[in-house]
Amino acid sequence: MAKLEQEVSRSGRYLLLLTQNNEALEMLLELADVRAMDPLVLHGSAFKDDRSSTVLCEHINRIKTCMELGKMVVLVGLTDLHESLYDVFNQYYTLREGSRVVEIGFGSERVKCRVDPKFRVVIVEEAQTVYSLSLIHISEPTRPIIR
Repeated sequence: MAKLEQEVSRSGRYLLLLTQNNEALEMLLELADVRAMDPLVLHGSAFKDDRSSTVLCEHINRIKTCMELGKMVVLVGLTDLHESLYDVFNQYYTLREGSRVVEIGFGSERVKCRVDPKFRVVIVEEAQTVYSLSLIHISEPTRPIIR
């Protein structure tokens, strides 16, 4: 638990937490540092309507708002968004007028978004899902710390 708290508080990489039955999510949300950040937790789902373009765009807009405000986002089971957030996960930022900016894509659309230095994202995925998929979008900037 102490190692997880240390990793969440660090300023570098974003985190990928591998879990079974979302146990890592429960542990993460119990950490005092995380509770103090008041994270936005977004959940994915296997239901068809929850995977629609409209719902995914709503998630992206909420993530963009958190990026600009420097708020923590916890993505739970949202593999459908990983490609859209590729540059975010890999921290491919550019500087524009003294601010970090990153591109977020959805389909053929791409938008630039300001990223506050306090912004954090934690990706919580079922270990079975990660090992069965090629999650190249999140392999570079993240590392599993719980299995």
